[in-house]
Amino acid sequence: MVAIVAPASLALGLPFPLGLSRMGAGGFLPWAWALNGAFSVVSTPLANLIALRMGYSRVLLAALLLYVTCLIAFPNPRENHRWQQPTPP
Repeated sequence: MVAIVAPASLALGLPFPLGLSRMGAGGFLPWAWALNGAFSVVSTPLANLIALRMGYSRVLLAALLLYVTCLIAFPNPRENHRWQQPTPP
């Protein structure tokens, strides 16, 4: 059972920690935690509603599209240092 569940667990569990490591310790880190918490609460009932209405294949397609959108929107955030480093007063 572990051999069956482990690949899915890695695929679902790695994007957030990898994203945090790419963000660094800048000012976006609290926002990342807040958005992760908010979307974690909203995503479960929304996925259930979509699955009941349209099927599980649509839920997986929507998840794939959202992950790809995030990869396109934030390709390498460490290149933009203006929002990572707070400016001294």
